[in-house]
Amino acid sequence: MASQTPRHLRHEAVASIGSKLYNDLQQALDEPAPSPTEGNVIVILSDLRLRERVRFNVSHTVLDLDGHTITLASQLEGSVDTSNRAFLDIQAPDVKIRNGNIICASGAPYAVRIRTAPIQVLTSTA
Repeated sequence: MASQTPRHLRHEAVASIGSKLYNDLQQALDEPAPSPTEGNVIVILSDLRLRERVRFNVSHTVLDLDGHTITLASQLEGSVDTSNRAFLDIQAPDVKIRNGNIICASGAPYAVRIRTAPIQVLTSTA
């Protein structure tokens, strides 16, 4: 029987880059890229419920949700109000998020904040 405790609270791997496993999504997102023109492909291993904002700081990162869902918990840690907070904060150029769903808490205006310019392509299905 599978545990009812979410994977990230059991301290099990939540993401991978190649064969390297990460217990924390932010650690995977902070992993240096192999070269300035080649980024990391981070694969999510299960559905995630985030309680903290994560930042994409490495260029050319691909976040492959692998059919899973990332959900913002009803309230971000250290925040009383989620209405002006994105929980996926993109600060690097050429970041891709694919193959899954992102669900934002009720009342929050957006899930993803992009702070790089220029935005060349932004696609989404609602």
